[in-house]
Amino acid sequence: TNTAPAAPPSSPPKKKAPPMSQDQVAYLRNWIIEHASNPYPTPEEKDVMIEFLGIERKRLDSWLYGTGREIKMKWDEKNHEHWTGFRKKRYMLESTADLLLMYANTSTFFMMEPFCRFDSTAIEVYARELGNAVPLRFALDSPCSEHLSDQISMPKQKEEQSSGGMSGTRRKKEKEKQKDTPNDAAVSPEENFCSPDDVIDNVTVDYSGDYVLSQLLQWVNGGIGQAKGLPDFFGCVTLPPISGCWEEVECDEVKLPNYTRYNKAKATEYVAKIRPKLAEWFLNRYQRGSPWDKDLAKFFCSANASAPDPTMPMGSPIIDYLITGMDENIKKISAALKGKEEESDETKSKRSKLSTSDR
Repeated sequence: TNTAPAAPPSSPPKKKAPPMSQDQVAYLRNWIIEHASNPYPTPEEKDVMIEFLGIERKRLDSWLYGTGREIKMKWDEKNHEHWTGFRKKRYMLESTADLLLMYANTSTFFMMEPFCRFDSTAIEVYARELGNAVPLRFALDSPCSEHLSDQISMPKQKEEQSSGGMSGTRRKKEKEKQKDTPNDAAVSPEENFCSPDDVIDNVTVDYSGDYVLSQLLQWVNGGIGQAKGLPDFFGCVTLPPISGCWEEVECDEVKLPNYTRYNKAKATEYVAKIRPKLAEWFLNRYQRGSPWDKDLAKFFCSANASAPDPTMPMGSPIIDYLITGMDENIKKISAALKGKEEESDETKSKRSKLSTSDR
C-alpha cells in the first residue's frame, strides 16, 4: 500500500516583540534631533544605545531605518522652511551693504543750522471782507471790543489763526436777542454795524526755521503744492539712516540668465534690477541731481520718513562732487555696484604702457 509522506514538524510561531516604551522612543527621538546633521550612529554609539535601552541590535536598526528616517525628513522640512523665510529677506542685507558703501565713500558731512523764527507783519482784516452786517462791537476801535474778547473764546483750528469772526451759534443767539428787543429801544443802523473800512482783527503768521529753509530749497515751486518740512532729497543731498533698510518690502526672487534645470541660479529683485539701476543713477549726471524714485528709495528709506530729518548730519557722494569737482567716489561706488574694481589713474597709466601680451 502507498503511504503518504510524513508532514514536517511544525515550527513554533514567532513571538511578537513587545512595543518599545515611551521612554525608549523619547530617548531615540531626542538623539535623532540632536544629531540632525548626521543621524547615523556609529557601531560604538549603537552599543551604548543597546545597553541603555535593553533592546536587540536588529530592532534598533529597524527603528533607525523606519521611524528615525521619518523624523529626520520632517525635521529637515521644518528647518528648510525656517531658513527659506530668512533667505527671501536677504535683500535687507544687500541694501544695507550698498548703503554702507555710500557712507564709506562720502567725504563731506555737514549740519544744517535752523533759521530764526519770526512773525509776519500784521495783516488787517476789514469788515468788508467778512460781510455787510458785522456788529460794531467787533471792531478793534470799539470801546466794548476788549470786554467782548474776554467773554468770547474763539474756536481755534489746527495751524490757522482766528479771523475775529463770530461763531454760528453766537450769531444765531444775537439774532434771537434782536427779535426780543422792542422797536423803540433799537438803535440806529449806523451804531449797530461796522463801516466797510473798520478793522476787525490783526492776523500774524508764525514762520518757523524749518519753514524758511523749506521755502529756500523749494523756491522753484513758487509756494504752490509745497509740503511742510524739508523736501525729499535722499540720495543726492543726504543719505538715509541704516534703519530704513530693515523694513519689509515686496521683493521677489528672479531667475538669473544662467539659470538651468541643474543650475537653479536665483537672486533677489534688488540684486537683479535695483542694484544696476542704482549704479546707473550714480553715473547719469542728470538723474543724480534728483532724489531717488520710489522703486529705488523703498529699499533704503523708511515708509514714515518722507523727508530728511534736519537735525541729522547730511552729506552724499554727489555733494562731494559738487564741492570738490572730483568724481572719484562716484566712480568707486558705481564700479563696486557693478561688481568691478575701479582702477586708479596711476594704475591706468602703467597699464597703458604695457604691451598687449603683458596686459
